[in-house]
Amino acid sequence: MHITSHAGITLELLSTSLHGAFDENESNPPPNILWLMMDGCRPDALGCYGTPWAHTPHIDQIAARGVCFKNATTQCPVCVPSRNSMKTGHYCHEIGKMYSGEKPDITPPYAATAKDYPNLLNHWTNRGMRPVNLGKSSAFQKDWDQKADLPARVSSRRHDSDKYYAPVSLTTYGWQIGGTQDIHVDDTIEGVLTDQALDVLKSFADQGTPFFLRISYQPPHVPIQVPPPFMLELDAVNLPFPNKQILDSKPRFEREQLRIYSGTLDLSEHALRVARATYYGMVSMVDYFIGKLMDALNMLGLMDNTLIAVNSDHGQALGENGLHKKRSFYDPVIQAPLIISWPGHLPQNKLITEQVEMLDLIPTFMDIAGMHIPETLSGKSLLPLMLDKETTGREVTYAEIDYSGSMYQPLRENSGRRVMARTRDWKLDYFNDPRVPGKDGALYNLTDDPWEHHNMYCDPACRDVIEELEQCIHDWDHV
Repeated sequence: MHITSHAGITLELLSTSLHGAFDENESNPPPNILWLMMDGCRPDALGCYGTPWAHTPHIDQIAARGVCFKNATTQCPVCVPSRNSMKTGHYCHEIGKMYSGEKPDITPPYAATAKDYPNLLNHWTNRGMRPVNLGKSSAFQKDWDQKADLPARVSSRRHDSDKYYAPVSLTTYGWQIGGTQDIHVDDTIEGVLTDQALDVLKSFADQGTPFFLRISYQPPHVPIQVPPPFMLELDAVNLPFPNKQILDSKPRFEREQLRIYSGTLDLSEHALRVARATYYGMVSMVDYFIGKLMDALNMLGLMDNTLIAVNSDHGQALGENGLHKKRSFYDPVIQAPLIISWPGHLPQNKLITEQVEMLDLIPTFMDIAGMHIPETLSGKSLLPLMLDKETTGREVTYAEIDYSGSMYQPLRENSGRRVMARTRDWKLDYFNDPRVPGKDGALYNLTDDPWEHHNMYCDPACRDVIEELEQCIHDWDHV
């Protein structure tokens, strides 16, 4: 295997509007942008990613009318740093934000070189289009027109179903990861948010001016619960179950600390089935609301000139390696769905398998809108890839997290910054921090072991692979 290090990967950005649909110096307005975001949605929760038990017909239709990225890496497996990275187009170590919690007890080395970077959405503000955010925000709240989540409506149950399940919770912190809630779907927080979004879309249509609207749904973030009609059958989800033998080969930090934070080995198979059926049902519930938004776009005459993007800040583990939730580098956590659709301007029903990163999203919006993309960004436009003007994505993608800044004490001790490099075939993650003795690494062959059950970090035959990926991380870290 030979890998070109990050320093050798082409990161030049399209600084002109050659590929963009509009020129910022012309009078033509840019397209409307409707950015639909979830929290903790893994790619296989959507049917368009080939999952037979995922029921997401409306998102699948968006993908059929656009471009679906199969391998999109998020830059941090936790919400706020990931969203900061997306909105600045920079990696977490560049902006000094890679934890969600309290400051580390010892200042991390990357803090010395971190810089403040502007919110890329200011480019729309400078053109007279102040972006509007509905729902969960996180990062750069002052740069948006904000409407936060509203409480659920009080409702009595308005449906008949035998799919009622008691809550399933993780042990240490009691997070609910499964079970049903006795409320009509339209009265949930997500239902109230969608009604609010429909009113905002109507006001945009009445004004007749371009808009940038992000609707940020909390699901499938904990608490994971759904109205019974959206609950999947318990035997519908076909994912591997964890066992202690799988966990034994994992890094120390994972066996001892992540296991305390979100381990699932103490859950019964039935409880894990309930949790998984609820999770996929929760994404299906979001799809139901997205269907309402699509109907509104059509009814208001906004569909033809609206670019629609669907993504998530990160994914979610569902116990495949004995862990639940986030904060790990397994593919179901560090990969997220990414769909971009604008029929008549972008290809339809196109699947891109090249590797991309989630910090590429807003530079892509900018390119499509004909805006100048700063050459200093780490993110780059995906438009050339969508239009076949480029045929290769990123050879290596990267992610990172600083556990020493966690809000959860079991993760703060004996920990620090952990980094990941991923190619098509291999993934390496380890502690890259002088505050942590030893690398405590993990290496997975993604071709032969897609569920990442077998840690090959200590296999002598893999030393060349490890050295090449470590060199990639070194170059990426010092650009």
